Amino acid sequence: EETVETRGHASTATPISPSEDNEFNYRPVTPLAPIALFFGLCSAAGFLAWEALAIGAMGFLMGVVALLRIRSSRGELGGSMLAKIGLSLSLISMVGGSTLFTYQYIAELPEGHQRVSFNWFARQTPTVENGHLKLDDDLLALDGKDIYIKGYMFPGRKTTDIDTFVLVKDSGDCCFGGQPKIEDMILVELKDDLKVDLRAQTTPIGIGGKLRLDNRVRVSDGLRPIYTLEGYHVR
Repeated sequence: EETVETRGHASTATPISPSEDNEFNYRPVTPLAPIALFFGLCSAAGFLAWEALAIGAMGFLMGVVALLRIRSSRGELGGSMLAKIGLSLSLISMVGGSTLFTYQYIAELPEGHQRVSFNWFARQTPTVENGHLKLDDDLLALDGKDIYIKGYMFPGRKTTDIDTFVLVKDSGDCCFGGQPKIEDMILVELKDDLKVDLRAQTTPIGIGGKLRLDNRVRVSDGLRPIYTLEGYHVR
């Protein structure tokens, strides 16, 4: 009787299925998953500087590769949730940051102004002819036209309430004592009682206004700019 009873109790035990036992098995996480998450968290910097959008691109790439590896492992690798979160954060930062900077780029241009860059001015290098500077025809065509250009303020004596200053091509001209070329600087004269404080030498400033050219300037005039911008808009 005891034997029969013991057998009866034994038959009522619930066996552990192989699938339930597998829940306790360890699955290694592919290293790309936490890397994708790290880049995804750092990709928020893409809303601060367009150069940082590369972080989001890297996080997106790492997330995609991680998910492909996990899928091809047929359950042997884990970390899909980490990879998906990193990929999603990177994608949001890339799309959001790109949209933000595109909007800012379009919105900063004053109505009726033509966007011009210092790189374009650099390609219009004046030539010397009979002791004077000869300007390119494409440059002369802008004389009296409304343009918008971004550059860096060359430090002068004043640091506040500035209405006249020299705009230079890059911060190296003002931060490291470099002598800017005449085609790499513009004399800005703010109009309509506009004034501006000295910007940090690593922070560009956008000026919109009417461009005035003086092709009568002699080479001996040294650093005197041959371009003058009557500024009506400051960004």
